Amino acid sequence: LFHGGRPWTGEETAKHLLSAGASVTLVDSRRLDGLGGASLKEKLEEKTEPQAEDGITPAFERLDAFQAVIVCAMEAADQRGFFTPPRVAALGAWVERGGALMLAENAPAEAHELLPVTREAAAGDPAGDVRCSARHEVFRGIPEPWPCFSKGPRAALKPGAQALAVQRAGSGEVLGPYLALVGRGKGKLLYWNAE
Repeated sequence: LFHGGRPWTGEETAKHLLSAGASVTLVDSRRLDGLGGASLKEKLEEKTEPQAEDGITPAFERLDAFQAVIVCAMEAADQRGFFTPPRVAALGAWVERGGALMLAENAPAEAHELLPVTREAAAGDPAGDVRCSARHEVFRGIPEPWPCFSKGPRAALKPGAQALAVQRAGSGEVLGPYLALVGRGKGKLLYWNAE
């Protein structure tokens, strides 16, 4: 789990995954080599900013030890630094071998080949009330529509991808996928149109 923001937000996300039965290796802002996008100070009155370490390189050296990789809660500018060409290639090859990669709306153009969607350039978030509706049985039993956690930019499925859930305007118009999935080799790429 590569998780930006304040370190305790990454810890909370890791706790949720642990409570769901996953084993989690967390690379939070303290180890995102300055790409976490948030202060690492434990207290506001601290005079100096702690130096972020590079936990990205060691994690990428052992990608095959992980079944899934999640990149989230990082600003788009920081994700541009995260998704270097060698890392995109490594993640793509790892997915081909059977890994599952989850990216969110801040994934930059540098990671485009890893997304099951294309996004409209400079489309911005949809205006007004946006709700989500299921398109996959995994959501069976959840009353519809439900409020989206946030509303992401308009996106369209790439060939072969499927929408697990879609965003809908208050009028009912489908604005595009909210959760999208595509197979690649032996693995899967999942996109969440929120951050």
